[in-house]
Amino acid sequence: MRSPDRPLWRSGRPWTRTLGIVLAVLAVVALAAVAFPPLAGLLKVTPFPPVGWLVAGAVAVATTIWSEPLKRRS
Repeated sequence: MRSPDRPLWRSGRPWTRTLGIVLAVLAVVALAAVAFPPLAGLLKVTPFPPVGWLVAGAVAVATTIWSEPLKRRS
């Protein structure tokens, strides 16, 4: 679990079953929004180019991990 005072790698189990299900549903919905043409047209979205996915992934990792080493135990 995420903890305000322990780094992610020392927090034990990284997620619960519910979080895993929610993440899977979000991934399917996000992919459907850009890959299913009628829905993509309705939402007026297009998929990222491959470099866009790399940048988005790098930003997500960087913003998640940057503060983890700075957490202190109470």
